[in-house]
Amino acid sequence: MKIVIIDLMPYPYVKGGGNTHKTNLAAALIKKGHEVHLISSKPGKGKQRLAVPEKAMLHNVGIPHRRFTSSKLLLPLDIVYRVCFECAFIIGAVKALRKINPDIADAQSLTTPALVCGLAKIPFVATAHGIHNQGFKKIQTMNKNWAAANIAHKIYFWMERLNLKQCKYVISQGKETLDFYSRYIGKDRTVKITNLVDTGYLTPKYKKQNKELIDIARFTRQKGVDKLVEAMKSLPDYKLWLVGDGELRSEIEQNAGKNVALTGIRDIQEYKRWLQRARFMVLPSEFEGLPYAVLEAMACAVIPITTKVGNLPSLIQDGKNGFFLHSNDPKSIVKKIREVEKKNLDKIAHAARKTIEDEWSLDVVSSQFLNIYKKAITRR
Repeated sequence: MKIVIIDLMPYPYVKGGGNTHKTNLAAALIKKGHEVHLISSKPGKGKQRLAVPEKAMLHNVGIPHRRFTSSKLLLPLDIVYRVCFECAFIIGAVKALRKINPDIADAQSLTTPALVCGLAKIPFVATAHGIHNQGFKKIQTMNKNWAAANIAHKIYFWMERLNLKQCKYVISQGKETLDFYSRYIGKDRTVKITNLVDTGYLTPKYKKQNKELIDIARFTRQKGVDKLVEAMKSLPDYKLWLVGDGELRSEIEQNAGKNVALTGIRDIQEYKRWLQRARFMVLPSEFEGLPYAVLEAMACAVIPITTKVGNLPSLIQDGKNGFFLHSNDPKSIVKKIREVEKKNLDKIAHAARKTIEDEWSLDVVSSQFLNIYKKAITRR
């Protein structure tokens, strides 16, 4: 089968869960004997190319990707650039799709990537990593980019509705996203398929330092990293490894105590050693889809402590393979960590690893993707 994975974000130049998903899925499909193409935008200046699966065929089209600025003065120019960027991507991606002529395309959102598939008249499914237009609005509102939050959000909202009419299936990683899109296209066109985790590489280590924490996330208000750093002031006996970077870095550096270590952005090969050491993964996010960082942590037998948001309730069973915070304020974080340190942590760590082994491994999940691709090709 000839398969295209299409995303607006430049691949393989952006670290994070989206990049991990595309890499793992492509690698697993290629291993099963399929031809895989990845279409995405061009990277911005200075972006580092990350590792890609052998035999994967890359197509970077359009003009370089650029994030919205936080400057009110430059925001109008950013919006103009964004319109040009998306139009250039659509034109380039449609040309690439028609040239490749795949059996099926997997759009990594129901917005611009799905629109490209519809315009190229290629049968496609859409993998919804959370609810795009809602997440986009929340992020831009938190960054006080009011124009982007209100104008671009509405454009994406109506784009989703248009693309849903042509999409064969919507693939969701959890119940929240599944239920949301089922309201618009029905349960027969929505399916839950989990993310893919390389359980062969991410191996567990059960004998851990109970007083070591890790958080792998962008340094933003959304991820609640600032609140976790504040909570660490009341947990002097714990050590926190912060893996990531972002707009709050200077604020976090100023507020972090001696028990907080900022590692910067690291590839999975590098931060695996921290996952092997840490007992808990703490993620006090305001909202989420289904973060890969939690999946990778659980694969290494790290116990997740997260807010009960997005699709995380589809992964974590409170008290069995992880824990939910009552809220993400610093006092609640401290209280929960003090509560869970008294539990049978070895048993919960084993349960966390088993969850990933049974339901999220590359072989198991890629077979589910292939099954829905085949159904989509024959669906009228």
